[in-house]
Amino acid sequence: MSSAIQKRESGDLLDTLATGEWNRQALDVMKRQMCPKGIPDDEFYIFVKKCQQTGLNPLVGEAFCIPRKTKGPDGQHVVIHTFQAAAEGMRARAGRFPDFVKVDGAAVYDLDPVAEIDTGTGEVKHKFNAAKPRGNIKGAWGRVVKK
Repeated sequence: MSSAIQKRESGDLLDTLATGEWNRQALDVMKRQMCPKGIPDDEFYIFVKKCQQTGLNPLVGEAFCIPRKTKGPDGQHVVIHTFQAAAEGMRARAGRFPDFVKVDGAAVYDLDPVAEIDTGTGEVKHKFNAAKPRGNIKGAWGRVVKK
């Protein structure tokens, strides 16, 4: 098969993604600016489909295309490009639910005062001074508040 035919076929693959705000021009910008250089069209296609299915927009930092090393069928290391939702993307998704109120969370460090949970209200009391040394990270907490 000639490279011209292969190029046309992969172009068709990406053309199937072009709808509404995700027109071909936006897809080309996304591939050039938001994805690692050399990403194959089929992996870019899967990345965009996952963005569309989750409603996350990589152009505003809600999702990333990340290269990851893995072993191929022959045991050799290969790079594949995978979808990864950003924290901001997960907040955006949560905000689409009508009963969502807010999300809180923070990393906990060795020198922080102990984080306490009020089991009655579910409130987390974790106060710290970010301007002072906090030591090594030892964990994190998160809380989603719904109506």
